[in-house]
Amino acid sequence: MAKILIIENSIFMKGSLKFLLEQAKHFVVGVATNTEEALRMHEQNHPDITTCDLLMRGEDGMPIIRALLEKYPNSKIVAVWVSGLETKIEEAKQAGIVGILEKPYKFEDLTKEIERVLNARSI
Repeated sequence: MAKILIIENSIFMKGSLKFLLEQAKHFVVGVATNTEEALRMHEQNHPDITTCDLLMRGEDGMPIIRALLEKYPNSKIVAVWVSGLETKIEEAKQAGIVGILEKPYKFEDLTKEIERVLNARSI
């Protein structure tokens, strides 16, 4: 079981991801929608893994990823993305993410990626 912080601003995707993670017996420590919330929740909860949507309304996911990795360089971040954002996913890899999850994803895809990241196998 892992402690997971979700960074997502779509109401549907927040609920869906939280539900699936809890079904996989993980503990969601919080759901943040911007950099300030993400940093605060990370500080308070020390998640094992953080998921971050790369394309959110109002705030792009990359500044959040950079801020987290600057303050918490050992963070394990899984970038959640949609096809067509290949340059963004490359940018995220260069920034230091350790996992990727492409939307739409299935329960099996999510659980495999979380396990892979927990076991520290490279992308």
